[in-house]
Amino acid sequence: MKKNHKLTKVVKALVISALVFIILLHIIFLFLGRAWIGTNIAITILIISVIYLLRSKKKQQLLKNIKTISFSIILALFFAEIILRIFFPIYNTYSENNFGGIYISPFSNKYSMLKDKYIFRKQSTHIKTLPASYSYNLKTHDFNIVHKYNELGIRERDNIIELSANKLSILGLGDSFTEGFGSKSEDTWLRQLENILNNNEEDKEFLTINAGISGLDPFYSYKILEELNNFIKPNFIILGIGKNDITDILIRGGFERFHNKSVSFSYQPVGAFLFAFSYIFRALIYSIYDYPELFLNEKQYNDKLLKAEKDLIDVIHKYEEFCIKKDIQFILLLIPDSYEISIGDYQSELFKRIARSHDSFLKTIIVDPLSKQNRLFFSQTNDLSKLYWPVDGHLTREGNRIIAEILFSEIYDYLND
Repeated sequence: MKKNHKLTKVVKALVISALVFIILLHIIFLFLGRAWIGTNIAITILIISVIYLLRSKKKQQLLKNIKTISFSIILALFFAEIILRIFFPIYNTYSENNFGGIYISPFSNKYSMLKDKYIFRKQSTHIKTLPASYSYNLKTHDFNIVHKYNELGIRERDNIIELSANKLSILGLGDSFTEGFGSKSEDTWLRQLENILNNNEEDKEFLTINAGISGLDPFYSYKILEELNNFIKPNFIILGIGKNDITDILIRGGFERFHNKSVSFSYQPVGAFLFAFSYIFRALIYSIYDYPELFLNEKQYNDKLLKAEKDLIDVIHKYEEFCIKKDIQFILLLIPDSYEISIGDYQSELFKRIARSHDSFLKTIIVDPLSKQNRLFFSQTNDLSKLYWPVDGHLTREGNRIIAEILFSEIYDYLND
């Protein structure tokens, strides 16, 4: 009996070790993109478990075996999760790299976790700017900057309405690249543009108004424009867009996302919650999808991309119509990221078409920083990495300065008409 008991313990130990080893091996194959091998291993785990359970002749022994297998699997998954988090940074997202491991799901209407806690106000049921006189400390891997907002809930000087009196005002709209994520308020491209204009103009005084808000896309910004129109009457409007806006629109949809005073995105995968909390689940998703965080394969992505590009063109025309009606000059600024600067072209085919063919926007000034002429501005610096924060990816003070100088060179004649 003692020998049989010892043998049983040895078998249990071997089964536990095998389960742990097989599950870890499964994770490795998933990382290597061999999903079919991972599936076969998962089936093997199931078969071993069933055989082990069938060996139990007594109900009490069966329950013990179930507990043993359950504990083994949980333990293996725990260690696999730890290993993936420590040794496989490929699964880290932008927010986790920048904000101490906190994940922001692109599908959350409330910009859960990080954006509620550190960046945005608690999301209300309607679209608006941030709370009046609000401030927060933005600390990332690259910088630590306080963002302050005025009485209108935008990152601007107090009493901006009174300050704009008797001045040519330029309203800037867009996302974090316009708001100046990672830059002091006086270092954003809008404020630097204001300084350049006033230093080159004696008879007129310009004032820029920064209504860019991190996380927004052109559709949200249009709603912000409609709200601010009750308080601000700009002479010019600059909308800054980047390739990330296309992804945002792909997820959120166009104007159809707005329902009375609520917002709902076009789609949200069931697995988005698990993706946020489990690196094991991410490893599985990475082996299945071409765009894992979006839960899309190549064909699905391309189908949604076509609609997102059409939606973006439509909303740009919406800005045009608004500006024509209000007698405002509309300016569309394409904002490249660091990779696009390095290759000298946009990754988005839509942005390439917008930059090279202005026929679709006859009433819009399109500013393309990657045009042959404007690329000369980037040659002023010997190190292009100084234009963008290395981990965060947003513009530095120097990067904002070059964007401001490009804008000045492109629109100065129009501003003086």
